[in-house]
Amino acid sequence: YKLLSTAQKEPIVISFYDDVLEYLRERDVDIQLQKIVYSLTNSKFEKCKEYNWDIDMDYEYVTSDIVKKVQKAGLKLNVWTVNNRNIARLLYKWGVNYISTDNKFF
Repeated sequence: YKLLSTAQKEPIVISFYDDVLEYLRERDVDIQLQKIVYSLTNSKFEKCKEYNWDIDMDYEYVTSDIVKKVQKAGLKLNVWTVNNRNIARLLYKWGVNYISTDNKFF
């Protein structure tokens, strides 16, 4: 686990709204964008792949297979809001890229 300095951090834009993410993607192919979803349907997943949006997902719906599927597609996965240390450790073990929490775990 490594913290980045402020100078090393790149912004990540997260949104529920496809039109916002599409607008931003059209203007910048490199900006990191995340689509917020509660669960990952096939249509949402395909759209994320098409527009190169990473996925920001409610942790309660995440499985190890979903983590593998997202990463196999070359996307990153953030899970939210994980306030239980054991669940955070499990998700970290599965290989999620980001964990949003209200607590300090690591």
